[in-house]
Amino acid sequence: MGYLYFLFMLTIQLWDVCGDQHAVNLIRKIHSPQEAADVLVKYALDHFSTDNVSVMVVRFNKPAQSPQNEGGSSPLGSSESPKE
Repeated sequence: MGYLYFLFMLTIQLWDVCGDQHAVNLIRKIHSPQEAADVLVKYALDHFSTDNVSVMVVRFNKPAQSPQNEGGSSPLGSSESPKE
């Protein structure tokens, strides 16, 4: 299973001038979410996007590897339903 490093939300104006994978490639190595968003907006404007462009980038930290909790429960909590 792959790891999600970032999430970006964009207005359609960027997609008019840039494909999915190209957008990923443009910001893949940029650690600052603000700088990544600025790069995508600049790309759209430099490639003659004809309308307002909005971009939001959320960068995720890679989780540290840790041993499984005792009893095999998820590190996010129990997957059991509450008992009534």
